[in-house]
Amino acid sequence: MNDNILEPNINGYPSVTDWEKVVVVLQQANELLLRGASIKDLSKWIIGDVEIQGSDFVDLPVATSVDPVTLPIPTTGNKFGFLANGKYNQPAGSTLEYSETEWGLTLFDGSKWVKKFTLEMPKVAISERVNQWILSESYTIQSYIENSNGISSAVITFPDGQPGNITNISYDATGRISKMVFTYNSTAVITKTLTITYNNNQVQTSLS
Repeated sequence: MNDNILEPNINGYPSVTDWEKVVVVLQQANELLLRGASIKDLSKWIIGDVEIQGSDFVDLPVATSVDPVTLPIPTTGNKFGFLANGKYNQPAGSTLEYSETEWGLTLFDGSKWVKKFTLEMPKVAISERVNQWILSESYTIQSYIENSNGISSAVITFPDGQPGNITNISYDATGRISKMVFTYNSTAVITKTLTITYNNNQVQTSLS
């Protein structure tokens, strides 16, 4: 992170009312990221909390380390956006790169995009991230199959774009789901069993 992050208007870039607040909000957003929020979701959430005066938000494309993208060049300056995890080319200026654990705020100075500051995200093992995604239901159901009890299996997509499945869905005597098996279908297949118990009005879940 830049030493001069609290400078309100460094190098003539758009002034931010409180850079320290920006940092705090981004650090809090890291927690949301670990729960499956996308960079675009986070950036939209951050904009609601941080006022960047005299500048406009640009919804920049999100690259991956495998597929770099070319950043759009606005017709005027005073723009800002968020980038992460990848390589970003631009007609003028240097290529911007972020590791798989970095993301940050970038500013357009009228001719090129530049990094204002970068935050390091805590690196979490994929198995733990899958746990978090399952418990927070941060996955998208693409299709499902039903039987007499209800849904018997489903095809899903996890927040990182990887495909998965829900199978072996069990129901209790009252018709409530009591067990599901999740499969994360990536290079390393991960299988998790979600068990759900009901005690009066309390619902308890566990993963194994």
